[in-house]
Amino acid sequence: MLKVQTDTYSYPHVFIGEQLAAAARIAPPKDRRAQKLIQQAKDWNGIADSNSSVVTFLDSAMYRSLDLILEARLGKDAALYSWRKLAFLQKVF
Repeated sequence: MLKVQTDTYSYPHVFIGEQLAAAARIAPPKDRRAQKLIQQAKDWNGIADSNSSVVTFLDSAMYRSLDLILEARLGKDAALYSWRKLAFLQKVF
């Protein structure tokens, strides 16, 4: 049980990182900071710890992706959507 409770591997963030890395191969970002963060996400070991800037970047990317996808249909109400975000993104990507 202790192993399960102390597991910090973040499947959702790994998924988002993989999607961003694949997208960057097709359309590389022009912003150097974005390029660097995507490269870090690509090389990241998936462990979410308090010192990981990659987790913060990927979390932000996930929420912004949701906003971009949902705003087209829901408008400002897109911000109200909070149920099963990752499952939704996995189906959309």
